[in-house]
Order: sequence, then structure tokens, then C-alpha cells
Amino acid sequence: MLKSEFVANFTEVQKSQDMLKSEFVANFTEVQKSQDMLKSEFVTNFTEVQKSQDMLKSEFVANFTVLQKSQDMLKSEFVANFTEVQKSQDILKSEFVANFTEVQKSQDMLKSEFVDNFTEVKKSQDMLKSEFFANYSNLQEKQDTLQSQYETLNQKLDEVSKVFSFLKEFYCDATNTSPDNTSPECKLGWVLFSSKCYFISTYKLTWNESSDWCKTSGGRLVNIESSDVLVCHLRRWI
Repeated sequence: MLKSEFVANFTEVQKSQDMLKSEFVANFTEVQKSQDMLKSEFVTNFTEVQKSQDMLKSEFVANFTVLQKSQDMLKSEFVANFTEVQKSQDILKSEFVANFTEVQKSQDMLKSEFVDNFTEVKKSQDMLKSEFFANYSNLQEKQDTLQSQYETLNQKLDEVSKVFSFLKEFYCDATNTSPDNTSPECKLGWVLFSSKCYFISTYKLTWNESSDWCKTSGGRLVNIESSDVLVCHLRRWI
């Protein structure tokens, strides 16, 4: 029985092995076909990629050549422009040095002129100061002299006033009333004028002292405001 079962199992295994082998061959064939198809597609794609790569390479070479030419042109223009800029820079530097030299000379000249002018101004200032003090001293001396002369003139004025006081009696007309023309209506030494008696004193008193004296004498101090005739007579009497 074991042998029979073994043979039966071996047969089944053999069948299974044949089926698997058949399936494997079929699958291998399919895989082989797929591999061939993939290989064909890969070759096709590789050819396309190679063509694209060649085209890109050609375009890259062409673009690189154009870029190289542009770079060479730019480099040439840059060198030319740099040379021009260098020349302009050298010219500007030369002009700057020349202008700076001129400015330095002008500055030195202005400084020299300033020093000279300042010296002249200082001298003029010193001269004006000296003249000012001299003139001030002269003015001070003149002021002192004028002050002295003013005081002298005041003294002379007082003397003239005293003399003039004695000469006033001749100022009015001779027919005017004089202090000697007394009236029985007035006290002795008093002068009648316009129905009133006037006393002319030759003593110098203050206004208050004169007013007090008039009151003690029974009168009052006269206040001359508008009577030209009375003024004329008083000028003669004073």
C-alpha cells in the first residue's frame, strides 16, 4: 500500500512538475517576449535619446560658440571702455591736480591778501583809535574851556544885569511916571498908576519873601500878565 501510495503521489508530483514546467516555459516565453519588446523599445528610446542628445549637443555647441563670440565681443568692448575710462580718469586726474594747484595758489594769494588787509585794517584801527583818543582829549579840553567860558559869561551876565537894572529907567518914554512922582493918595515912596499904588523895591528877595513883605505893608505882590503900559512903567522904575 505504501508503494502504491508512493507511486500515486510520485505520479501526482510528476504531473504537478510537468504542469509547473509547462507554465514556467509559457511564462518564460512571455517574459522573453516582454524582454525583447522592452529591449526593442529601449533601443528605440536610446536611439531617440541619442538623437536628442546629439541635437542638444549640437545646439549647445552652437549656443556656446555664440556665447563665446558674445563674451569675446563684450570683453573687447569692456577693454575698449576700460581704456577710455582710464584715459578719462587720467585726464580728470590731471585736470584735478591742475585745478587743485590753481586753487592752492589762489588760496595762498587770498591768505596773503587777507594778512595784508588785516594788517592795514589793524593799522587803520590803531590810527583811528589814536585819533579818537586825541579828539576826545581835545573835545574834553574844549568842553572844559567852554565850561569855564560859560561860567565867566554867567558872571558877566550877572554884572550886566546889575548894570542893566540901573539903565532900565531910560527904556520908556520920558513922559512916563517916575518913582519921584508921588501922589498924596499913596504912601511916601509909592507910585500911583491906574488908581493904584505901587512900591518898587531895590532889594532882591524871593517870591515868598516879597509876598510876605507886601502883606505886612498892607498890599499884595503884583502879578503882571497883560498890561503893556504898566510893564513899560515898571521897566523904567525897576
